[in-house]
Amino acid sequence: LHSPLHAKATQMCLRLISPPMLDFLSNRLIKTLAVSIHTSQGTQLAQTLEVASFPVLAVLQKPPNSRTGPLQLVFKAEGPNYLKTSVSRLIPILNGTLRNHETVVAAGEARRLQLEQANELRRQQDEEFQESLRADRERERARVEALQKEEEQRLQKQRDDEEEARKEQERLDNAKQIVRPAPESGGTRVRFTLPTGKKLDRRFHNDDTIAVLKAFLQVHFTENNIEIKNIGLSSTFPRKEYTDGDVTLVDGGLSPQAVLMVQDLDA
Repeated sequence: LHSPLHAKATQMCLRLISPPMLDFLSNRLIKTLAVSIHTSQGTQLAQTLEVASFPVLAVLQKPPNSRTGPLQLVFKAEGPNYLKTSVSRLIPILNGTLRNHETVVAAGEARRLQLEQANELRRQQDEEFQESLRADRERERARVEALQKEEEQRLQKQRDDEEEARKEQERLDNAKQIVRPAPESGGTRVRFTLPTGKKLDRRFHNDDTIAVLKAFLQVHFTENNIEIKNIGLSSTFPRKEYTDGDVTLVDGGLSPQAVLMVQDLDA
């Protein structure tokens, strides 16, 4: 800080622009300001630094890890004392101040890096937690979907089983309706040879059809818990398969008696 009206102003400026001082001021950590106390900025600085006499050389330091805090005064030379101090004596003092500042800056930088590392670690931990949380949610979603799908499949199977049971009961009821009681005499005597080798004899009316024979077998299998649904009938001599359900026993050449082989067409 200086006053253009001060008698020693020119002498002070010449000292500041001497090679040793300019070399010191070229340090990257130093920002220089030369200002007249006749300006508003100079007046404010003079009041802040509580200057008693001029000219003034002051070194201010920014608080570590702060961009907005007030500057701290670390060195001040003012008035006659400043003018009497040679550059050769002033430079070591300023260098010492700078070294102290570099130590503070280094400590602040270390704290800043430590804080950044802590923040980065916390960020990584937060990301890992969020990722774990997302994975847990995804696993829970998949588990719920699997349970829902399993329940839907169970219900669908239950509906299918119920529908199959209904159809099977309907087929059984229809079969019972078309099978008439065996005639006491006459008619057609049929011997069935089952897939197990067991023989089954019954008399039928001559006008009964192949469908009636299969209906009789269906009722027999259901009542005896035999799992045969798709029934085939054939004779050995002559070799013949009976697939037309509307053919009567007489028209099919089975009257007055016949031996029929029973096949499980699903086997």
